[in-house]
Amino acid sequence: MIKTLAAAFALFFAVSPALAEAPLSDDQVTRFIATLRPVEEMGKRLEAEGKIAETFGEEKPTLGSEFKPYSKGVASLKRDYPGEYAALGGALKPHGFSQDEWAATGDRVMRAYIAVKLEKENPDYEKQMAAMDPSMLSQLPPQMRAQIEGAFAMIETVKSTPAADKAAVKPHVAAIEAATDIAAH
Repeated sequence: MIKTLAAAFALFFAVSPALAEAPLSDDQVTRFIATLRPVEEMGKRLEAEGKIAETFGEEKPTLGSEFKPYSKGVASLKRDYPGEYAALGGALKPHGFSQDEWAATGDRVMRAYIAVKLEKENPDYEKQMAAMDPSMLSQLPPQMRAQIEGAFAMIETVKSTPAADKAAVKPHVAAIEAATDIAAH
């Protein structure tokens, strides 16, 4: 009986790692922000060399897929440019991150950032989106449909962000914007 229970718990946590994930800490957020400028410079260099199409974190949420801009960027770098992947590791090591730890932290920080910003700028976003009928999307012009789908994807991202992650990121919004030039976009 105890072995069965232990196996069930092990399977539960293996299948749902997000549930076992500790909330972001202030230290993780601060260390992640400290990496943004050097990583952005590396990304711009790689973009100029034609090695990558976008710099890390420029991805936007899309319907039906998990928003992981940093993890996707790091996976692409690892697969296509192992030397650059190693260089990224060298840039991240002084901040206490491996490439994968940094990417996972960055994904969570950006999801929480988006959630904090949306909740501040439009506290009634859920009501507004609930009033929209997703089946009506097919009747909209393509450009408008893409904008509405983007809004739905943003809402999915915001709703799935843990409150503890949002709380950890909230005091750092200005620093994130300063380090990424997000406010200028």
